[in-house]
Amino acid sequence: MGGSTCLRAAVEYDLEGLVVIGSLMGNGAPTTTSPEELAALAMPKLFITTENDRYEPIPAAVEDMYEIAQEPKQFRDFPGEAHGTEMFDQPYGEEFTAELVAFLEMLR
Repeated sequence: MGGSTCLRAAVEYDLEGLVVIGSLMGNGAPTTTSPEELAALAMPKLFITTENDRYEPIPAAVEDMYEIAQEPKQFRDFPGEAHGTEMFDQPYGEEFTAELVAFLEMLR
């Protein structure tokens, strides 16, 4: 539920950027964000998922969020079924980490 919490925080606070990793738009109050709220976010956004996240609806949900979001935005999907922090321990873990670090450095 970290991704939906970060998304909700981006709606409620003046953040520099947003990263959503393997998430839905929320599972009910207090973390749910509407498509209209997501579409209104102007900060840079990075959406990441795995192609077959073990939580079946997540890859499509992350792609939907990317489509709803306005620019600037980035989308990345990695192979496999890992979810959330499990992605650090995958064969692409270094690439995943580098993607996150590059996004954060871009926000400086």
